[in-house]
Amino acid sequence: MARFPFPIPVGWFHVAFDADIEPASIHPMNLFGRELALWRAEDGELCLQDRYCPHLGGNFAVGGQVVGQTLECPFHKWRFATDGQVAEIPYAKKLNRSACVRYRTLVDVCLLTSSAPIDEETVVQHFHVSYRNPEDDARIHRIGQAFDAEVNRQFREDIAIWESKIYQPDPQLCDGDGPVGKYRNWAKQFYFEAV
Repeated sequence: MARFPFPIPVGWFHVAFDADIEPASIHPMNLFGRELALWRAEDGELCLQDRYCPHLGGNFAVGGQVVGQTLECPFHKWRFATDGQVAEIPYAKKLNRSACVRYRTLVDVCLLTSSAPIDEETVVQHFHVSYRNPEDDARIHRIGQAFDAEVNRQFREDIAIWESKIYQPDPQLCDGDGPVGKYRNWAKQFYFEAV
């Protein structure tokens, strides 16, 4: 039972001193029973919003940044205005207002990801990159190795995001996200209730 069995009242609350929040800064806050991000836009406007991106749960306070009058998610670079509305999605044709993978290039490259759970909170993740080079062409080796290096670079950059993000059961997706929903539905077959 909670020590105080009543809801947080509606009203005005002190969350920070104005002088402590620099322009273009983001501060994680735990207030009102929620994880929030307090940030100041470059013009000085203060904003207090949910700490996690509604897209796929990236933590704004870990690797996010203020860009002009927007807060940018570190994961896929979605930007949110000071009113909390999505303002920009760099790879989408239109904004979502309710806010193994195969690559075909000069070289046929296959990216396979696999994981093994350690416990309910920890997973070991592996990315395997392979490419075909039946003629042992040096150019194809260079391209394949460059692709492998890029996958590893992106993987390393995402570690801090994965370690601080939350799972969004109903993510707000856009037309550039690809088949996230289909993938999640396919993956459900591997989850069973404990017996």
